[in-house]
Amino acid sequence: MTNTIEAVFFDLDGTLFENKNQVVPPSALECLYQLKEKGIKIIICSSRAPEEMEHFPREVYDLFDLVVQSGGTIILEKGEVLRKIPFVHSQIKQVIAYCDQHEIVCRYSTPSQGGYFSKYKRDDVDGIFAYLYHTMPGQKPYEDEEVTGFYAYQTDDDTKAALAALIPDANIINLRRVLEFTPKGVNKGSAMAWCCEYLKVDPNHTMAFGDGYNDIPLFEKAALSVAVGNAREEVQKAADFVSKRNDEDGIRYALKHFGLV
Repeated sequence: MTNTIEAVFFDLDGTLFENKNQVVPPSALECLYQLKEKGIKIIICSSRAPEEMEHFPREVYDLFDLVVQSGGTIILEKGEVLRKIPFVHSQIKQVIAYCDQHEIVCRYSTPSQGGYFSKYKRDDVDGIFAYLYHTMPGQKPYEDEEVTGFYAYQTDDDTKAALAALIPDANIINLRRVLEFTPKGVNKGSAMAWCCEYLKVDPNHTMAFGDGYNDIPLFEKAALSVAVGNAREEVQKAADFVSKRNDEDGIRYALKHFGLV
């Protein structure tokens, strides 16, 4: 089956991208070129919102055939938006108001106007952005913008249940430090299915790399799934193959193991 892989999907942070040094490891970059030379499609499949891609290396970004952002709500081709699935306006307005009322740090992301903390911020949350993205969202009250990404930085069960009641049927993933929301039916797996149809790729000939809980829906759709060695235990259990850590050439190790490079 690996000889017939037509497309490879890559999560970014903790998978393809090594956040500590803010680089795609040279071994992984070389593999991207080799995949493209073989005619294999390569796709970013990330939960990063548009503003969080600001400092991602442009020369690497431009290699990809498609880019999935915000957990599947936005799909781009060479910078052009192909698909956009925003939240229902009345629901996102309610959930932000609830967070503001209960002093919950939350962030909303728009497809073209950036992302913002609503009413509250915390130093530890700022630290996440400084480490992962080398950027910092602004802060302003929600003003009825179109929203394609929503995140709440309080992850206890009561908060999750209260917010879920305000956005019925939303997909909510607890990433330990943040609750990540996507609209009904939207996740990395559904985004992968859409990309396959658009690129005319057989889903039975796909491969996916990831490290986080939000990559499990991607693994469920891919014919071959790979968790890097630094992935959460639950994510490793969901994968077909566990590679080395992403900062120990894990991307190359898996691709070589399966004979793709």
